[in-house]
This record gives sequence, structure tokens and C-alpha cells, in this order.
Amino acid sequence: MRNLRYFIFATLIISLLAFVPAAVAQITSGTITGVVTDTSGAVVAGASVTITSTQTGSVRTATTNSEGNFSFPELYIQHHRLETRL
Repeated sequence: MRNLRYFIFATLIISLLAFVPAAVAQITSGTITGVVTDTSGAVVAGASVTITSTQTGSVRTATTNSEGNFSFPELYIQHHRLETRL
């Protein structure tokens, strides 16, 4: 489970870095996407992924698809906390 959290955190950081040029262009929202995997590297379908804005407290939840993918479109650019549960 710890490796899963590190993977999700790394995915989040990479996704945010991808939006740095967009922030310069005065875009106020972005999308965070990722893949949930277990410690063996297998994808996890049906996992609950929750993203919480640490500034406003707003919460959104998604469920991974059969390929372990999730997406949170149109998020305001701010700090978020990402959690996964099976």
C-alpha cells in the first residue's frame, strides 16, 4: 500500500509539472490523470480515488476503470491531496 501511495504521488507531481506552461498562459484549471497499481505492478480496477483541495476542502471521487485509469478534469490550480482505497 505504501508503494501505491508513492506511485500516486509521483504521478501527481508529473501531472502537475506538465501544466506549468499552461499556468503561464493564464489557464486556471487542469486535469490530473493516473493509473493505480499494486506492489507487483498489476493494475487495480475498481479502486476509489479521492482528490481533496487542501485550500478549499472540496472533494471529488473517481473509480478506476478496468485498466486502472482515473481522471479528474477541470481542477482549479491549487494544492491537492490524493488518496486511494480498495
